[in-house]
Amino acid sequence: MVTSKIKLKGFSLIELLIVIAIIAVLVGFGYANYQNYIKNTNQERVKVKLQNMAINIETQTLNYKKVTNIPINQIGFNGLNTTNDGSFLFPPSDALYQIRIEPLSSDGKIGGDNWQLTATPIDGVSKTNNEVVSIDYQGILCITVDTKKECNP
Repeated sequence: MVTSKIKLKGFSLIELLIVIAIIAVLVGFGYANYQNYIKNTNQERVKVKLQNMAINIETQTLNYKKVTNIPINQIGFNGLNTTNDGSFLFPPSDALYQIRIEPLSSDGKIGGDNWQLTATPIDGVSKTNNEVVSIDYQGILCITVDTKKECNP
């Protein structure tokens, strides 16, 4: 009687389960980091939008001679969707923030020299850090989280 020993090559079930568990942990960390990246990117986009609008206000002040003569469609609100309370949604395709300028006159112009642009995250949207971003007539950019306010001139 001849017996032969055949050695099978491959991975055991335990080895495969360990590799799958390691991959699952790495994917979990990667997804969390990706979500934070998306939130930070959206916050940067709204900061840049507010800064561009502030620059437009300063530029249009030269054309209209007074801040209070500037129609809001001249500062970058055109193309944005309007809400019932006079604020605008940004970005237009997948709104994450409501942008408002204060004070605003009833005829759609900036209502005073001491204006402020504020971007507030829309409730229930998970792609933001829930940070309120604002910039004022002096160019001071502020980020408010809960009650903590951080400003950069």
